[in-house]
Amino acid sequence: MVPGFGLALFILTIKFISMNHQSLTKLIKEYVKNNPQEDQKDLESLMTYIGSDPHCFERIKQEGVRHIAANILLFSPDYKRLLCLWHKKINAWTFPGGHCDGDSDIHAVACKELLEETGITNAQIIDKVPFHIQRFDYEKKVYGYTKSIYAFFFVAPLPDGQQSKIMEPDSCGEMCWFLSEEFEDLTKDDKYGINKIILEKWNKLKLIYRLPDA
Repeated sequence: MVPGFGLALFILTIKFISMNHQSLTKLIKEYVKNNPQEDQKDLESLMTYIGSDPHCFERIKQEGVRHIAANILLFSPDYKRLLCLWHKKINAWTFPGGHCDGDSDIHAVACKELLEETGITNAQIIDKVPFHIQRFDYEKKVYGYTKSIYAFFFVAPLPDGQQSKIMEPDSCGEMCWFLSEEFEDLTKDDKYGINKIILEKWNKLKLIYRLPDA
């Protein structure tokens, strides 16, 4: 190795990671501006965590840890149906997504998780600013330690000519495309209230993103 090359590469890597930390913090600020009704203190705490902890994107297993995850809300091209997956571990309908596992590019993580779980390739996120940010708190009995997951949700339409399929049957028991009126049933037994929030935003989605009517 050329003398000094390893150090230079390390410094460039640190700078790249720091840029992604800053980029995500900026996206959260944009999200806060667009969603003044949400828990400002919690989002400010999240920004402080991302800005101060170089390991915030890693999945460290310890009591009380905070993890960052990225999800895709995959809609039909006309935005009338939303894809949900039945998560066997937590016994709930969820959305394609997962932990960053050290990757600080949150949009790339969301698309990678979509591919791994549904087989969908080249999904186009319509806005880099999160559609929703949700904190999920888990008791020790779920993962073996208490933890919080901050999930970033992004919207993408189903690419032309593709069909979703279950790619991880060990964790995904079922896959379903819900109409909004069907999805409303999922709001009735929803521990975190996430489905109610998603439904409310779904009903305003075309207005939020200025999408043309089908």
